[in-house]
Amino acid sequence: METIQHIIIDNTLKRIGETQFADYLCHAYCYEGYCTFERNGQTFRFDAGDCLIIARRGDLVEKLQESDDFKVDVIYVTQKFIELSTPQSNYGMRGQLSLFQNPIMKLTKEQQEVCRKNFEAVKYRLSQTEHCFRHDALRNAVECMIIGFFDFHARLYPADKISSQQHQLMEQFVDILEHGDFRRNRDISYYADKLCVTPKYLSEVSKKVSGLPAAFWITRYTSLDISRLLRDRRLTFTDISDSDKKMSDKEQIETLYREMYEAMVRKDTATLNRVHADDFVLTHMTGMHQSKQVYIKSIANGTLNYYSAEHEQMDIKVNGDRATLTGRSRVNAAVFGGGRHTWRLQLSFELVKRDGRWQFTSASASTY
Repeated sequence: METIQHIIIDNTLKRIGETQFADYLCHAYCYEGYCTFERNGQTFRFDAGDCLIIARRGDLVEKLQESDDFKVDVIYVTQKFIELSTPQSNYGMRGQLSLFQNPIMKLTKEQQEVCRKNFEAVKYRLSQTEHCFRHDALRNAVECMIIGFFDFHARLYPADKISSQQHQLMEQFVDILEHGDFRRNRDISYYADKLCVTPKYLSEVSKKVSGLPAAFWITRYTSLDISRLLRDRRLTFTDISDSDKKMSDKEQIETLYREMYEAMVRKDTATLNRVHADDFVLTHMTGMHQSKQVYIKSIANGTLNYYSAEHEQMDIKVNGDRATLTGRSRVNAAVFGGGRHTWRLQLSFELVKRDGRWQFTSASASTY
């Protein structure tokens, strides 16, 4: 198995559910044989000539069986590199929703050839370790691969209409996001009000239809938009910053809370250092206290392992440059050598705003 920071090449799907791939998107092309697996209560068969795309949540793949003659190319790409390489189209959002229901595309002969060439291009660029512009070459190869996926899906499912009431609600939610409302509104309640449902129901429907809560899609659109702005060389950092200045303190704190959990899952110590103040102290449910340095080290060395978090409620109160946040999330974790469980975790934070940036200064954990 060949590894680079953002791309991993493999020749089997048996490792798709491993923790190391938690933040990767899996792309696979089957050359020979077949494999079967279960996902979301459905059984799938991945045959020769098929393309498979699983956008994170590889842990949902179960009972995977490969035939003796199964031959496959697998390309894992991190979420960060995908965002960097995503073309100027939000088709990937709709594609990801559809592929969550059925992650396999049955390609035509012509599409099979295109897919094979795109996979080979990524592997070739990956092998060019002495290329002076290797990162850009890799990004372009991955972007070309993604565009190919978009084209395959659009041609194979040109009339991919959502029929059920819940799927229609998700379609309407995505429509609002595609109109750019996420640039000014990152609160789930805003979208729930526009759709005449409760925030809890919208999040439940999103989780059922796409496998991810509504908050994920709001953050996903936002991060993609920022990534595209950063890639526009005509814009200065001031221009990009000005585009986000109307974000309220409450929205900034809510975003910080989501970023913190995403970093906990990825063991992203750089982000964890950024969102926590140097004097941060965490009080665990047992009453044990951890400083910022000890807490982050515990995540990095596997003492604290977080696998996913579904946010249910955030109560935020702002008073000048100080604020409090009580967040309630269903957190799947294994801590201090114990087994993996889903906890109804409540974290009560105190925050301070320094140099225009919010940071957590303390947190107390409990259940709800």
